[in-house]
Amino acid sequence: MAEEKNQVPVSASTFADAPVSRLAPIQAALQLPLVQAIGTVFKLEAGETEIVTDYSDRTKKTKRAVYTVRVLSQKVALPLGTIIKVRIKDAESIITKEDNEKLLIGAVKPPIVAFDRLNHWFMNNQEGLNASNIRILDIPVEKAIQL
Repeated sequence: MAEEKNQVPVSASTFADAPVSRLAPIQAALQLPLVQAIGTVFKLEAGETEIVTDYSDRTKKTKRAVYTVRVLSQKVALPLGTIIKVRIKDAESIITKEDNEKLLIGAVKPPIVAFDRLNHWFMNNQEGLNASNIRILDIPVEKAIQL
């Protein structure tokens, strides 16, 4: 066993930061746990309901809510403002078409949201996020950035 005094402490690299992967930014950041990679609260940009074919039964169609959100935490691996998509299987979007239009033109303040049971998947150089539920939080953006 090596003596403790001969061990060199591990420190951060002195090289410049590598750019975040544009093809799989979440996978690149997942050298850390998911919460440290993307955070826990997000700014909702848009939401829609998709009708998709069930992968296990091609004759069956299912609904899924798809939310476009921005990373809000400054204390995570992904840069502040990174856009990600989160899907919720067998659910309809809580955002209507009219709500999307209002968000787009800035007529309403984008809500701060959190997701329950957020999971990341990566396969064939593609990635995604799934969740079981979305919750709208009653906190200002300024506070959410500090979480």
